[in-house]
Amino acid sequence: MKNKLEMEWLRKNSLYLEKSFIQTFKHMAQTYKLKHNISNVEKVYKLLGIWKQYLSYWEQHANSLRFKESHYEFIDKTAKLFILNDIEKEKLANRAGISMYKIDNFNKYFKTFMEIKKIKGKKLYEQALISERMYHYICAGKHITKYTLISLGIILNTNYLELNELLMKAGYTFSNSIAYDVIVSYIIKNSNLKGVKLLDYINDTLYTLNLPLLITRGNL
Repeated sequence: MKNKLEMEWLRKNSLYLEKSFIQTFKHMAQTYKLKHNISNVEKVYKLLGIWKQYLSYWEQHANSLRFKESHYEFIDKTAKLFILNDIEKEKLANRAGISMYKIDNFNKYFKTFMEIKKIKGKKLYEQALISERMYHYICAGKHITKYTLISLGIILNTNYLELNELLMKAGYTFSNSIAYDVIVSYIIKNSNLKGVKLLDYINDTLYTLNLPLLITRGNL
């Protein structure tokens, strides 16, 4: 179910969502079904090792904070079955808020990025509202969620392009198909605020829209 407050906010700011990942995938599946004379689209899903319930769950949790490696595997399989080139594959992934251009050893890249931005670890994790333990967890190469990384990027005073590149290195991206992403990215692009003030402003906006805050210590 769509959040009426967020949809109204998008309308007021003349923002419109692109077709969702699931809508795009279902269209591709239907096209494949017709081309290969398959009687039921669920048989196409079966070729990819999924059930329609999986798609329903994904659609209902489009902006989930939890990383799912299965999403990447699913997109890989989809690209092979539907014969998508690398650009088409990436565009499909972007609709889901992820990128297939993620790199190995992201933690090393992130440490170098911090050095370039000249912000020390303690200042970073305190202002980004994450624990010292979580910061060291990230630096050790463990998983980082998309919205934790956005918060860290904001505190590192990145512009939109820098932040989205940082996200892509970690396997994420801002999606034009997910309302939450569109709201956050719009504020980043159009606000003159930086660092903590920008993070606070985004969280205030999300709070008024009855959406999860970009980050809190209890939701990493």
